[in-house]
Amino acid sequence: METGLAIKLSDDEALVLFEFLASRTDDHLTGLGADASDIAALDALQCSLEAVLTAPLQAHYAEAVAAAKLRLLPKS
Repeated sequence: METGLAIKLSDDEALVLFEFLASRTDDHLTGLGADASDIAALDALQCSLEAVLTAPLQAHYAEAVAAAKLRLLPKS
């Protein structure tokens, strides 16, 4: 029997990760060395994020992603 796993991410981390996954094609991932099982796992993660995020449906999605990326940069 398969059980689920909970992962805690900040809103910014979830949004940036979703955008990264959504912007990659299977061919791109294969070029990075991903096999079919890797791609299936990444697709499942993307679907899980998509189910809980509202930002991808917003008019200013690109700006929200850019702002989240800036907030995630290490502070120097």
